[in-house]
Amino acid sequence: MTISEPTFRQAVDFHRAGRLAEAQECYQRVLAVQGNHAEATSLLGVTLFQQGRGSEAVRFCVRAVEMQPNSADIRVNAGHVLCADRQYSEALENYRVAIELGTANPEVVNNFAICLKETGQLDEATDAYEGLLEQHPENVEGWNNLAAVHLAAGRVSDAESCVRQALALRPDFAKARKNLQRVLATQVPFWHFSMLNDESRNAAFEAAINRAVGEDSLVLDIGTGSGLLAMMAARAGAGKVIACEMVPGVADVARQIIRANELDDRIEVVEGKSTGLTLGSELPRKPDVLIAEVFDSGLLGEEALDTVDDARRRLLSSHSTLIPSAARLVGALVESEALLRLGSAGVVRGFDLSGFNAFRPDSFQHSLATIEYRPVSDAFEIFHIDFLEEVPLADRQQLDVPVMSGGTCHAIVYWFDLFLDDRTIFSTSPFSAETHWNQKVCLVPSAPELEAGQVISVKAEHNRRRLTLSM
Repeated sequence: MTISEPTFRQAVDFHRAGRLAEAQECYQRVLAVQGNHAEATSLLGVTLFQQGRGSEAVRFCVRAVEMQPNSADIRVNAGHVLCADRQYSEALENYRVAIELGTANPEVVNNFAICLKETGQLDEATDAYEGLLEQHPENVEGWNNLAAVHLAAGRVSDAESCVRQALALRPDFAKARKNLQRVLATQVPFWHFSMLNDESRNAAFEAAINRAVGEDSLVLDIGTGSGLLAMMAARAGAGKVIACEMVPGVADVARQIIRANELDDRIEVVEGKSTGLTLGSELPRKPDVLIAEVFDSGLLGEEALDTVDDARRRLLSSHSTLIPSAARLVGALVESEALLRLGSAGVVRGFDLSGFNAFRPDSFQHSLATIEYRPVSDAFEIFHIDFLEEVPLADRQQLDVPVMSGGTCHAIVYWFDLFLDDRTIFSTSPFSAETHWNQKVCLVPSAPELEAGQVISVKAEHNRRRLTLSM
C-alpha cells in the first residue's frame, strides 16, 4: 500500500457521500504525493464537473486517460464529462474503447449512442440503441433517445412508436412527453392552425354540408385532420361518418377530439390513405356524401386531384354528393416590385447578386394582402375542373388575356374557387375575404411593359399535381 492509498479511500468515501469539496481536497492531496495516480486524477475531474467546473474537469479526465488508456472506468469517466461538455467526438472515442474493454453498462451504451447521433452517425446510433433495448427492453431513456434518432433521420412513424413505448413504461416521463410533442408537430405543418381558425372556410363548408347531409346519410371525409368537417357532418344529422386520415398521430388525436365532443358513436376514424379504403370493409356501402378538403394554395398539390378522382371512380355512386363538386383556377397579371424582390435577387448593397436567380423557383406562395401590387389585367379563368368527371392526366391551354391598364408585368398570380354546391362558392382570391390560403405567384423574368388594350398570350399546363404558367 502506498502512502496515498488511505487518503484516496477517504476521498472515494467523501465522493460517494456527496461531500464534493472534501472529496476534491483529498484527491488533490493524493496527487500532491503521487502525481501519476490515474484513478485519483480521473475522479478529481468528475468531482470538479459535479461542482460545475467543466473546463477543469475535462483537463483532469483527459490526463487520466493518457496515464491509463486501457482502464474502462477511466474511459467512462472521460466520456461522461466530455459528453456533458458537448465534446461529442472526443467522448465517442472514450465510450467506444470502454465498450471494447467489456463495459456493458446501459448508461454507457446510451451515452455512446447519443454521441453517435450528435456527430451525425444516425444509422450507427440506431444500431446501438436497438442493441441496448434488445438487452434492456425496460430502458426508458433508450426508447426515448431512439425516438430522437428516428426523428432526426426523418423516420417519423418509427419515432412516434418508440416515444409511445417510453411513455407506456413511464407515463410521467417529461422528456418523452416533450419528444412526443416534437414528433407530432412534424406531422402537422403550422398552417393547419390558421386553417382551423379560418372562419370563411369553415362557414362555407358547413353551409354546404348542412344542405347535403340528410338523416342517416353515410359520409366519407377524406383527410379529416382534426375531425372538424366530420363533426360538422355528424351535427348535420349523418347516421355514420367515416373519417379518413393517413397520418397515424393525427388520426389518434382526431379520435380523442371526436370522443371529447361526444360524437364517437357516429364517427369512425380510419387510419390510412383513402386510396386504400374498400367497400364492404372500411365502408359498409357507397357513401351518400364525400367531403374532400385536401387542397394546398395552388389547388393541385398534395395529390388532391388523384385522391378525389380515385374516390369518385371506386367508392361513389352516381347519386353521391361531392363537396366540393368542382373548382377553377383563376389568375391575374400584376405589377409588383415587392413580389419581384421576394422571389429574385438583383443588386444588393452595391453587389450584383443576379446569379443567385439560378435557384429561383418557378412559383411560390404569398398573401397579396400583405404586399403592394396593382392588377394590370382582369381576373381570367385558367382551368375549370369538374370533380364529377375524370380529370385528364395532363391539360394545356393557350389563353388570350386582355391588358386592363398599362404597366410592368412582374408576375402572374393565381388562386382557386371551390364550388361547394350550387349555392356556395368559396374563393381564395385576393379580392375576396382573406383566408388561410395564400395566392400562388409565378414571376415573369422578362417583366414586359404592357399597354392598355393589348392582348397577352399566357400558356397554362398542368399534370394533375402542378400548374405551370408562362408568357
